[in-house]
Amino acid sequence: MSVIPYAYNRIGAHGDVPGGAVVGKQGVFTYLRNGSLYQKAMSMQNTFLDSAKVSRMEISSAGTATHTTVHFGGTMHVMAGGSAEGAVVNSYGRVFVSSGGVLTEPEINLSAYVYVSSGAAVSQGTINSIGRVYLQSGGTAYGMVISPAGSLFGDGNNNRFVSCVHSANAYFNPGNAANIEHATVASGGGIACSAGASLANAS
Repeated sequence: MSVIPYAYNRIGAHGDVPGGAVVGKQGVFTYLRNGSLYQKAMSMQNTFLDSAKVSRMEISSAGTATHTTVHFGGTMHVMAGGSAEGAVVNSYGRVFVSSGGVLTEPEINLSAYVYVSSGAAVSQGTINSIGRVYLQSGGTAYGMVISPAGSLFGDGNNNRFVSCVHSANAYFNPGNAANIEHATVASGGGIACSAGASLANAS
C-alpha cells in the first residue's frame, strides 16, 4: 500500500482504487506535479488540486468527480462521457470541458477560468467576481448565474445560453450567431447581442 505523500492531500485514498478505471479509456485520474499518475478510480470525491502537489485531474468516459477543489495552478480536464459536479475553481485554477463532457454546479471564483468546447456543457453554477467562463463555438451554458464582475463569453459562433441570470455589472458577450433563451436580467443588468444572435423569452 502506498503512502499519501503529503499531509494536505484530501482524496482520502491510497494508491489505486478498484473499479475498472483504464487510462485513456474510462475513469478518473490524478497526476502529481512531475506528471506521474497518482490515483485512478471510476469516481472520486473531495479531491484537492494544486500546482505544487496533485496538480491535474482527467475525467474520462463514465468517470465522475464530485466536489473537487481546483486551486492555484491546478487543472481539471472533463472529457467525453465524463462528468464533474460541484467543483470549486479558485484563483488561476483552470477547467477544460471537452465535447461530450459535462460540468455541473461549479463555483468559479476570482481569476479562475473554465473553457467549454463545442458539444460540451456547463450548468447550474455561479460565476463570481472576476471569474471567467468561455464557450468555444458550439458550447452550452445552462442555468448559470453571472454575479457582478463575473464574465461569460462566447468565443466563436453558435454558442447556446439557456436560463442564465445576468446580474448588475456582469460581463456577457455571447459571440456571433448565439442562441440566448429564457434569460433573466436583474436590475441594472443587461445583454449585448453580437451579429446573428437570437434572443427569446428574456425577463
